[in-house]
Amino acid sequence: MKKYMYLIILCALAGAGLSALMLVDHYFPDAHARVISCGGGIADPCYTVSQSEFATLLGVPVAAYGLFFYVLVIFILLVGDYAGGPYTAIAWILTAALAATGLLADAALGAILVHLKSPCTICMMTYGANALIALLAWLWYRALRAQGFNPREAA
Repeated sequence: MKKYMYLIILCALAGAGLSALMLVDHYFPDAHARVISCGGGIADPCYTVSQSEFATLLGVPVAAYGLFFYVLVIFILLVGDYAGGPYTAIAWILTAALAATGLLADAALGAILVHLKSPCTICMMTYGANALIALLAWLWYRALRAQGFNPREAA
């Protein structure tokens, strides 16, 4: 069981790092050429996305929501691992719910990338991290079910 928790934590750490890079790119757009560049030539799709009207939601950069998402997943899993017992199952429930929400958000954000016609590589890498988190949560669920776990009893 712990292997799934630790793999999800690693994916969340990678996603948090990518989200932090996108946050830097949002607040310091002139640094994008030095720090992050995901396009060849003059047109940098990451720069285009980070400075578009879709880059913020309620005045907060979308990358900040992503960073919060990953930190929350890491926190939940670390608490569940430390507490052990039934809290591990509760950590799975919360992680699975967050992973499903993340996939829905990625679908909307992917549609925005298609609308902007800017294939931001770093954005797509975070979508991959979210998909991997969801896959690992599903595999973790299968392992829990093999041990007799019933999600209705845990909630």
